[in-house]
Amino acid sequence: MSNFTYRRLSRIILIVVLSSVIGISALTGTVAAAEDFQIEINYVNPDQNINASEDLIVNVTIENTGSSVGSQNITLRDSEDENTLNETSTGNIAPGNKKSKNITWENVPKKETIEPIVKTENATAQPLPVTVLWSEYNIEDVAVNRTDLSSGENLEFYATIENEGTDAFPEKIYLNSSTKQEDNKTIEITEGTSSTRTFDVITAPNSPGEYTYTAETKDDSGTQDITVSGNFTVEDLDGRMDGQNLTIEA
Repeated sequence: MSNFTYRRLSRIILIVVLSSVIGISALTGTVAAAEDFQIEINYVNPDQNINASEDLIVNVTIENTGSSVGSQNITLRDSEDENTLNETSTGNIAPGNKKSKNITWENVPKKETIEPIVKTENATAQPLPVTVLWSEYNIEDVAVNRTDLSSGENLEFYATIENEGTDAFPEKIYLNSSTKQEDNKTIEITEGTSSTRTFDVITAPNSPGEYTYTAETKDDSGTQDITVSGNFTVEDLDGRMDGQNLTIEA
């Protein structure tokens, strides 16, 4: 499922069959509404799945079963909010003829399901659910083997990640310091579950101070602070007695 990261036209095609008596008034040019106008939606792909961020293509077939040349406007809507996602016109269709049109839901959102609705000027299809597949890797926790250490000592970071999406797609998680990327791992975690990943051992900075490390996916990030102390070596001692006191000077 590595194609998840690339936006492309989906292989899922909805076929919408429109049947109507369509007529145009010779004087006004208006489309005559028919009582027997019907819409059916059939899925070519039996799984009815699509990856998030892809385009869902709806193929609409319109048949003029009337006795006059006519046309219809077709809209594609989201059943959740009734927003119009796309629209097109059939153009004129002669009596007894059919015409096929594509209408697209671009950049399908991250939802568990979507329910596209196809409407004409006088009819509405029953919405049918399409399952949307996507991963969302959120950082639950970032930990380290030691938060206080000396410069040059080893650090080992751990990140706990939860997949709050609907499928498990492989993605990268990165460990970054303030100056560079320290490490990265490929994760593929079952949807609805959490897992902990261990980054490669790195070396603490040479300069004493406070440092922040960030574990990051494309969806989320988490941080862990550490404190680095300097390494001090006594090279020479000079002592003197003052009564009962001994003073050592380094």
